[in-house]
Amino acid sequence: MLFLGLIFILVLQINRSLVDKTYDRLAETRFLFVSQSLKTALELNIGLGFPLAELRVSQELIEREKADDDQNSGD
Repeated sequence: MLFLGLIFILVLQINRSLVDKTYDRLAETRFLFVSQSLKTALELNIGLGFPLAELRVSQELIEREKADDDQNSGD
């Protein structure tokens, strides 16, 4: 019985480790996607001739992505 308990605890630990790794990969993928989206939007605006210092849209994009991220993560 003790042996089965130890195996059960080991399986739970392995499962937790896999969930943690999956969450970390998901968070990293989300960060890469958001940063690439922001980069593309900013490059597009700069390519249209807007100076970076005058782009209010850049801060708005960052705030919108932050709000979406907070909403998705449940914070």
